[in-house]
Amino acid sequence: MTTSKPNLDTLREEIDRIDAEMAKLYESRMNAAKGVAAYKRENGLPIYVPEREQAVIDKNIQRLDNPEYREMYQAFITFVMAQSKALQNTLIPKE
Repeated sequence: MTTSKPNLDTLREEIDRIDAEMAKLYESRMNAAKGVAAYKRENGLPIYVPEREQAVIDKNIQRLDNPEYREMYQAFITFVMAQSKALQNTLIPKE
């Protein structure tokens, strides 16, 4: 029995499907970040909490099945958190 390998078009379709899911997840995450910003604004909390950020990175890295992606995923989640902080900075007035 011969198992055929996926062709380039099939692989690209899979990436497109994943990208569509990631776009929705990104929007959901940024909407949640807006809620976090509102809470922080109301309670006078700082946007950046280094211990919390490191805990999020560590927790998410542990979710990976393939350790080969660890460094790249850390860069990815760090970038996403930077985007969340940037959004929060636009929503919380500077004093």
